[in-house]
Amino acid sequence: RWTTDPGPVELLDAPVRRGEHLLWVARGGAVLRLDASTGTIAGRGTLPQALSLGLLPIGEAVYASAADGAIYR
Repeated sequence: RWTTDPGPVELLDAPVRRGEHLLWVARGGAVLRLDASTGTIAGRGTLPQALSLGLLPIGEAVYASAADGAIYR
């Protein structure tokens, strides 16, 4: 079991596991990639809009829904 400090963001729902990483998004559009075994932040990005929902995995892809209805893959 581990903990991580994503900074001042409001994380949405639960993270989605992809291989050795977890993907987690924040309401403001931040996207975090965490090492699944340690919780270390392995990458960070930002979507251009605030999100309304957490991540939705479909097959090998992962989608996020923006507050205005836009869908990001």
